[in-house]
Amino acid sequence: MHVEFKSPSKASALFLLTVMVVLGVFPLDVLLPSYPALADAFGMKLNEVTFFVATFAIGFSISQIVVGPLSDKYGRPIMLKVGLTVSLLGITGCLLSPSEAAFALARVVQGAGCGCFVLAQAIVQDAFTAEDRQRIRIYLLSLSGICISVSPLFGTYLQYMLNWQGSFYVFAGLAVILLGQTLLFFPALQGQPVPSRSQKLEMLKRYTDIFTFKPFVYSWMTSAMAFSCHFGFIAISPIIFLETLRVSSLTYSFVLLAYGGAYVVGGLLATRLSKSLAIDAQIKVGLALSGLSGLVMVAMIQFQLSIATVAVPMIICTIGTTLVRPAAASRAMEMFSEKAGASSAAGGTIMFVTAGVVSVVLSLAPFPPLESLSGFILIATILGYGFNKWAVGEGSTLGSVPSK
Repeated sequence: MHVEFKSPSKASALFLLTVMVVLGVFPLDVLLPSYPALADAFGMKLNEVTFFVATFAIGFSISQIVVGPLSDKYGRPIMLKVGLTVSLLGITGCLLSPSEAAFALARVVQGAGCGCFVLAQAIVQDAFTAEDRQRIRIYLLSLSGICISVSPLFGTYLQYMLNWQGSFYVFAGLAVILLGQTLLFFPALQGQPVPSRSQKLEMLKRYTDIFTFKPFVYSWMTSAMAFSCHFGFIAISPIIFLETLRVSSLTYSFVLLAYGGAYVVGGLLATRLSKSLAIDAQIKVGLALSGLSGLVMVAMIQFQLSIATVAVPMIICTIGTTLVRPAAASRAMEMFSEKAGASSAAGGTIMFVTAGVVSVVLSLAPFPPLESLSGFILIATILGYGFNKWAVGEGSTLGSVPSK
């Protein structure tokens, strides 16, 4: 995709956002092929490594609660710089961890630092004109899908060359580049005051307004159900492919390459459908595809256990997910457009807390992983329909959003 900018600052902003997207796949997707090595390093079972995904999600979710509203008040630059610095501290802790507990704690710190990535959408809003924003968001969505596609393959290469520490080394290098770009692109912010008690109470009231507005919460829970199907699969995919199906790391990487390709196709399809379908209709189509994928997986499990048993249904599910998530999120964000940072953070927290819990439950469930995954997809589809219906119903009965 070719995007032209007349201002050098826009080119700098695009580079910054590009690095943010690339950096975002390292804590989870690039690390996937290193699950067996991490299990060996800390004397764990393979399914227990999923716990490190949950600890990262906890740190990521909690930090968004702080990053969002503070960025609304003090600006994006200072929060991005602080977040990157914290993530580098977490990476250092991961590399030096002598035990499983220390590594899990360092992952919480890393996740807390990565919470600043929630500011990407706000930076698009700040740095680009209305004419550019849609093209930039399409570019970022496509880039995200490409990164998800190639990250396991890259992770396999890093595992071969540098063991499980490889993805952390590269993350640290990219974080330093991004931090340097942030210092150059954004003006220095000095003398920022510490939030007073009244300001903290204001932040609390802001979140109270957001989290008690049912249409907002139900819309984000609709998105969370779709996202959890993707996140849960990614979290347990090493268990499915490397342990259950016993495929090679290279084969596993190529399977996820195809899966990521479906993510890109789904994103492009969502962009096209958004021009002709209402948000509610787009969500229902996406949920129907997710439900179909669960049924297909259940049926295929009965006949054979193979790569296709997993890949085919999940490709269908991913297309459904990419239809649901942006539509539900857009509807929610419009409810608090003047509190974009806080509402984005609140929505991200709802999604990642839900997805983190789901990933742990799936990895520890007393059922074969494919049966657990297919069952969850069907449950998530039903819940998604319910949350979407409640969001529409509550929105029509409650009327206007709370005072901004």
